[in-house]
Amino acid sequence: MKVTLAGRMLKAVFIAGDFFAAENAVADLEASLRWHASDPEAIAATLQRIYAKRQNELSAIPLQTLIETIQAAVQQALAPEANPYGCFVNPEGAHA
Repeated sequence: MKVTLAGRMLKAVFIAGDFFAAENAVADLEASLRWHASDPEAIAATLQRIYAKRQNELSAIPLQTLIETIQAAVQQALAPEANPYGCFVNPEGAHA
């Protein structure tokens, strides 16, 4: 799991792992979180909506686990010691 942030917005979410799920369903999850608020409740509500629509295709990925994993990735991206190779984007730019 990797998230890219622009400020506190999810710019992109990349879901990867050893699970069986339809690629288009995973792509739908990722697309639904593009330019989405990183607020935990907003993420959970969006994922619940997608899971309701694609229940059979996403049954191998536990919803609560996905929510928790995305939130952990968001917290990691927001950490001051975040990977300098692109987990966090500051839209205000860096000042020299």
